[in-house]
This record gives sequence, C-alpha cells and structure tokens, in this order.
Amino acid sequence: MNLPRIQYITHPKENFEDLSWVENLAEGGVKWIQLRIKENHFQARFPNKNYTTFFEKTAEKLAVKCKALGLILTVNDQYTFAQQTDIDGAHIGKEDENHTVVRAQLGDKKLLGCTANSWEDIKNYNLKEIDYLGVGPFTFTTTKDKNKLAPALGIRGYRIILSQMKNKKWDNPVFAIGGIEEEDITMIMKTGVHGIALSGLIFNKNHTVKDIKRICKVVEDGKIENR
Repeated sequence: MNLPRIQYITHPKENFEDLSWVENLAEGGVKWIQLRIKENHFQARFPNKNYTTFFEKTAEKLAVKCKALGLILTVNDQYTFAQQTDIDGAHIGKEDENHTVVRAQLGDKKLLGCTANSWEDIKNYNLKEIDYLGVGPFTFTTTKDKNKLAPALGIRGYRIILSQMKNKKWDNPVFAIGGIEEEDITMIMKTGVHGIALSGLIFNKNHTVKDIKRICKVVEDGKIENR
C-alpha cells in the first residue's frame, strides 16, 4: 500500500459524539486516521464510563464514517479491534504486545506500525513484519504522558536514523511524531521521512478545512521522493 503522508491521531479531548471533524479532515486532504484513546486519559475524562465498551463503540462508528469517506482507519494499542473487517490495521507502542505476535494475529493484509524512539528500538524490530515506523518524539508533546516521553530527536535525530536505515537498505516508511508545529514540517520532511503524524496541531485549529488544506500542502511540498 502506498501510505498517505499524514496520519491524524485522535486527540485526548476529541469529540466522538459528533464526527463532523472527520469530514473536515477528508475535505482538507487527510486520508488516514489513527484512533488513539489511552485508558488513563479516558478515565480522567469519563470516570463513570467503561473504557472497553466506549472504545469498541467508537471504533465501530468511526469505521463506518471512514469507509464512507474512503479514509484509512487504524487503532492504537487495541490491536484486537483491528481484526474487524472495516478497520485497516493497528499501531503498537514499545510497551504493548510484541509486534511478531500482533502480525500473526492480524495476518498480512492489515497495516501494522510500531513506535521507535531511537536507532536501538528500530534494530529490535523485524522490519519485514512492519509496514511503517512512528519515530519520535520530534520535540515535547502534550498528548503523551510526561513520564513516558523519550528524549526529543529533533531534525538531526531524524537525519541520523534515516541515514542508518539507508545504509542497512531498510526502506520502511518513517513517520515523524511528537510536538510538531506547522513551521517544523518543511524541515522535517526534508530529512527524508515519508510523512508526519499530527494530533494537537490540527485539533487546536478546530479541524478547520482551510488549515488542514494548508498543512497538507506544506507536507506535500516538502517531501523527498525515493529517499
């Protein structure tokens, strides 16, 4: 699959009752949504609701919406939901289930992405089983727990990692993630990453179509073909 350049990762304060923001993403040019609902964030926001039930119902509702709009939908951590027909795959972190186990459960037709914070993390994966890598953080991000944040990579970090991957002839698409602002996008794309994963940048602009279109254009204008 030729992966889109932008993943939109749902924000901890996302509104899942009104999915009009999904339509805005599609109209603006975003073609991929990653459903990310961390249990601790959810419980703090909705102390009287059941996390698993909410995630299941939200995933089902979002899958219908994404299918109607022609968008890719993947789920973060909760990879068992990715076995559903209308969900396209999963993204797992370093503290989640082993990627080999997840690949075996999902089969070959589902997308599987994994988080990496360093070159050492990347070397620990069997990259033949992974469709892409989410590498970061680029800088400090407020959408991830502070006690779980790895050191920021910055532009230099991406350049080094991509050079090391090239030397190994590893061509898995790399998505930069973590605290990315609009003014950072061009420099990040010029390192040779395939794309970027965004959450707060789009959420904080209220998913406005005009802003999304502009962000998508900056990403496309900055890409390097055949890194």
